[in-house]
Amino acid sequence: MNFNQEEISKLKAMLLFLVNKKQKESDGHCGFHLNELEPILQDMEKDGSVETHPTINSRMYFTNKQFVHNPEISNK
Repeated sequence: MNFNQEEISKLKAMLLFLVNKKQKESDGHCGFHLNELEPILQDMEKDGSVETHPTINSRMYFTNKQFVHNPEISNK
């Protein structure tokens, strides 16, 4: 997956937000791990915005085609 500089900046800002939030919630005793985003992805699957496909080791997330074809959502 390739990102342009603007997208990288946005991703870095969001990741820094998550790391800081985890650090504050744990009083500096726990670090953030990407697995902590799994519940959010599962919620997105429940609301229909993504769908999952099982792999040998985990699951891969894909945009739900019906969700993408909704003009109110795909233009955002």
